[in-house]
Amino acid sequence: MADFVVAPFSEFATRPGWLVILLFIVTFKLGDAFLSIMTNPFYIDLGFTKTEIAEVTKLFGLIALAVGLFIGGLLIKWTGLLNALLISGVLQAASNFMFAYQAVSGNDLTVLTFTIAVENVTGGMGTAAFVAYLSSLTNTAFTATQYALLSAFTAFGRTSVVGAVGISGRSRRLVRLFHCLSRRSRAWVGFAAGADAVLSRPCRSPGRGLDNRSGGKN
Repeated sequence: MADFVVAPFSEFATRPGWLVILLFIVTFKLGDAFLSIMTNPFYIDLGFTKTEIAEVTKLFGLIALAVGLFIGGLLIKWTGLLNALLISGVLQAASNFMFAYQAVSGNDLTVLTFTIAVENVTGGMGTAAFVAYLSSLTNTAFTATQYALLSAFTAFGRTSVVGAVGISGRSRRLVRLFHCLSRRSRAWVGFAAGADAVLSRPCRSPGRGLDNRSGGKN
């Protein structure tokens, strides 16, 4: 047990800035995780049918995600891993402007398609860069265990958000409030996107300085 669990984590904990790295890992996808919980109730509130939602989010969305993963791989090759993390993180945050625009546009299938395309392409780019980053953090002596541990911390961030929304039991009410405010004032678009950017900033900004803390592969 010590060799397979304790030793890999102990080795990771000896690296300078390892707590910052863990915080970055936990929070990188936090804003997107919170948003993903509310999207389906949001679409239904806008008047889309479940069939329309499934066709766009599941079929077209899957293609958009694959395109994003491919672009993310190219971005890593062209700009380097940490630059790709930074760029994809900024694009993921910016992509949420589309949901604010969707709220103003209402039941518009074309806008929904474009919203899903932007969200999934940028999400795929972020996922490609993030998985590559997690892989770069592992020591070759503990590759599988350390990757599993780091992935568990990523999942912890997502499940914490799900738990918070579940405890509140009011995600649908929040969606209705968002929709109601967006219909009453277009200024809500700027507010919603700005709030998302503020929420996302702590999750994105550490990426630039993590290369000299990661420890990398030995």
